[in-house]
Amino acid sequence: MAGRRHWQVAAAVLAGLLAGCTTTVRGVATPASPTATSAAPTSAAGPSNSPAEQGAVLEAHRLASVTSLIPVTFPERTGSCPRASGPFVEAGELEDAYFDYGTADILDRHGFVAAWSECNRVTGAARATVSAIVELADEAAVEQAAEELAAANVANGFVRVPVPGFDSPAVAQDDQASQYVLAFVPVGPVLAICYHTSLRDQGIAEISRLMTDQVALLRSFRPTAPADRPQLPTDPQDLARLVLEPPGEPTPLTGPYDLEGALRLATDPVAERELLTAHNLSGYYLRQGRRDDVFATVRLWSFPNQAAAEAVHGGLVQLDETAGDRPFTSTTVPEAVCYAVRSGTSDVLRCRIQALEYLAAVSVNDPDRASATATMDQLLRDQLDLIDG
Repeated sequence: MAGRRHWQVAAAVLAGLLAGCTTTVRGVATPASPTATSAAPTSAAGPSNSPAEQGAVLEAHRLASVTSLIPVTFPERTGSCPRASGPFVEAGELEDAYFDYGTADILDRHGFVAAWSECNRVTGAARATVSAIVELADEAAVEQAAEELAAANVANGFVRVPVPGFDSPAVAQDDQASQYVLAFVPVGPVLAICYHTSLRDQGIAEISRLMTDQVALLRSFRPTAPADRPQLPTDPQDLARLVLEPPGEPTPLTGPYDLEGALRLATDPVAERELLTAHNLSGYYLRQGRRDDVFATVRLWSFPNQAAAEAVHGGLVQLDETAGDRPFTSTTVPEAVCYAVRSGTSDVLRCRIQALEYLAAVSVNDPDRASATATMDQLLRDQLDLIDG
């Protein structure tokens, strides 16, 4: 393939996934603004006022609901990856997050629409798994893209391998201790790109499990017709008005999610599924703002009644207590449950409050701890006031 650099997925992905350390807020890396001045919500969808761009963001959120939860397939892979999990509305952004040069060219030529990715790793070990779900123009485009991506890897030292139960393209590369496997699985107009690192001679059998789980989820997905994407509902549960707009530019994480989509943003999706299902989650909305390398995220869960919200809050507190993170107290909302979680050389601050039939969570990732604390205190207070009216 022509290009400035070779398209070498295993080396690029592995280096990216294992550099740095985990974050506590999943999706586009999470750092809030050091000088935040909170504002009331002004819009209900995503990072752009363009209906077409909003439609792509919302289609990516729909893809979230049918992207494999990696810890379900591999319970030992619960560590987060430094590279972003979450929505992608440009093929180049997906390439930058996971792959080396050339991926975006192939995906764009075949009608890239939107994507969602999930990434987890074995904590403390050089083994990671990625499932990226990419919507393209049509079934023919997906089939062709899968073959081109596989061929590009073969040209750079991978070998084609059969994966039990599948006839879709897959390639692998081994070193003395590890096996790197990359599979391209067409499912209608959606391409599942599954990447898996494991011990030598184990990767192919293991990626078959991931592919099986991923295909089962995608069978239920029906892409939105291009003409209908700009009309996708931006706030189907009428929650955006209750979610504070954080400082900075909105990221593609911003918007509504159903239960399955919300679980892709959970710290412990397996445990949280049980809680949210048992207490009938009725809505979920997230806003994330970015200013330079500082992020703030505000999330809102709604339930049928206050008792359900209180029960879920209590269950999440129990999960928090087992995580070993450092608690702290907000000066503006002392009743909030707050933790500082180490991420690289700084802390991610995370607080959650329950009010009426809602839970709200604020996360701030700012290397300046004093600035992060001030941002958290203000956003938390303003978010509670917004719910209380």
